[in-house]
Amino acid sequence: MAPAGKMIPLAAVLVAGTVWLSAGGCGDPAAQGILVEDIALLDEASEPGSPVPSRPPSPAPPRSATKTGLVAYYPFDGDARDASGRGNHGQIRKKVRFVPGVVGKAARFGGVDAPGCVYVKNSESLKFKRAFTIACYVQILDPAGKDGYGRRADKAHQVFVAKYADPSGWVLYAHYNGWKIPTTGLTGNGRGAKWAGARVPTTKHLKRWMHLASVSDADGLRTYHDGKLVKSTSIPVDFAQANRHPMWIGRQGNTFPFHLNGMIDELRIYNRSLSQGEIQGLMRSR
Repeated sequence: MAPAGKMIPLAAVLVAGTVWLSAGGCGDPAAQGILVEDIALLDEASEPGSPVPSRPPSPAPPRSATKTGLVAYYPFDGDARDASGRGNHGQIRKKVRFVPGVVGKAARFGGVDAPGCVYVKNSESLKFKRAFTIACYVQILDPAGKDGYGRRADKAHQVFVAKYADPSGWVLYAHYNGWKIPTTGLTGNGRGAKWAGARVPTTKHLKRWMHLASVSDADGLRTYHDGKLVKSTSIPVDFAQANRHPMWIGRQGNTFPFHLNGMIDELRIYNRSLSQGEIQGLMRSR
């Protein structure tokens, strides 16, 4: 570091890190936060050979992307509290563990043999009209579970987040059973009594983190995998049915829950459609 009184040339200073400010059996139900991490100020011109902190591989999310229209945000850093400031705190049902994730900790769900989930009661801020975005990091650890007939299967559906259930509500999930290639994305009830779905083949994602985002608006439904647009349809989601139900994380809300055996981290939900650039901005360093 420079001696007291010595000016450090601006070109010789490296600032690295993140400064982030943000506005909380499964059964029936009955924060704000400020994150500042990994900040380093270094005079690169001094002390040859001294370690230089690497620049983040991806930028911190733009403030407009992380705040504008944000109605629920679950960092899962040891609990299921909503950090958006909207008060959509989750209630843990049965057993949900918190383990190392992409950023801090992640929620770990045990699948059909150890079914745990997060229940979020319905609220006005979780009732959508025409625009909606959901984004999170997900990882499936074991595809085994139950199929659409309630039978155990080596390859079954895995639900990440749902408001009610497929196809009447909307569901972000991985679809194994009945498809030659596993697919992941958002499905739901479409406008005009049609089915809306935008899913991407994900053949190599087992036991690996991927960033998944789905956007529904007047132009239709789009799904992004690791920041890239991979699937779209002209039919948007009809939220009328889903708006009458609570939200579930780690399962869906009917008699076929399709429990997740895997992890979720950095779950964000917006009441507007995010652009591809904004979705890429949400992706954090792995």
